[in-house]
Amino acid sequence: MAELKSPLVMRLFELGVKVSFEKAFKTVGIHNLTTSIKTEAGTLSMYVLHDPENPNHHIVLEIYADESAYQTHAASSQFAEFVQIAQQGLAYRRSYELEPQLLIEQEAPLYVEKGAHHAIALVEVDVATEQNEAFRHIVEKTMKDRLAKESGLLAVYAATLKDRPTSWRFLEIYADESAYISHCQSPRVKAYLDKTAQMVKHKTVLRLAGDTLVNQGGLYLE
Repeated sequence: MAELKSPLVMRLFELGVKVSFEKAFKTVGIHNLTTSIKTEAGTLSMYVLHDPENPNHHIVLEIYADESAYQTHAASSQFAEFVQIAQQGLAYRRSYELEPQLLIEQEAPLYVEKGAHHAIALVEVDVATEQNEAFRHIVEKTMKDRLAKESGLLAVYAATLKDRPTSWRFLEIYADESAYISHCQSPRVKAYLDKTAQMVKHKTVLRLAGDTLVNQGGLYLE
């Protein structure tokens, strides 16, 4: 894996899609993501996910090599089509600028237009300020071990909110539910939870369903 040194652009979005626009949103989303990953070298990873318990609540994660790569995407015709639908079809839109901390993908590119069989978790963690650096070190060690030892783990991303460095976001993508269960039951996860229990002030785990999952593969940043 090649370690990236350029300043990545990483954003997380929460989108509420109106029921009457759900089909159009999915169609234009697939076109936007799949076209971008094929034609834009600087577009590294793009995911559209939804909450199974609230299907109109979508999560979007995007990673670009740098600001120039994002501007290339923003100027594309497929993104213009997406914006047109979004302007009409969104009930709400919340965006979060992320600071990448550790990003790891399998070497093989991921290209899934309908990720029905994948297991995906978005974890939000707020850490005590005085414990944030210690938490970071534990996260780095644990994540580096995982990709080599968990064959069903396709990608894992750790980032913090740019305006709140103690507020962490983890996105984990597994090949299927059995891979996720195996991860949750592994000794390394128990050790991680034990070590960080006193550092964490608040934690939520949101299980998500995959709509479109694409990346260039091989992303590694620490």
